[in-house]
Amino acid sequence: MKIITTIFSSIKEVGLVIAGEDMYPTSKHPILRIYLLENIDLGWAIQEELHAFAFLNYDAAKLFFRKAS
Repeated sequence: MKIITTIFSSIKEVGLVIAGEDMYPTSKHPILRIYLLENIDLGWAIQEELHAFAFLNYDAAKLFFRKAS
């Protein structure tokens, strides 16, 4: 799994991580996962997975990510 991007709130001590699984052009079933981050004493930590999105191919996953960001 590879981190694609992170988003941090400027108001609260929370953020999001968007990570990709099998995200390469020849992949048959890439997955994008969204995780909730929480700022704790030692830094940022994943609190929970919010949702996983499965796609039929890399282009569909890439298009979804572009529209979401």
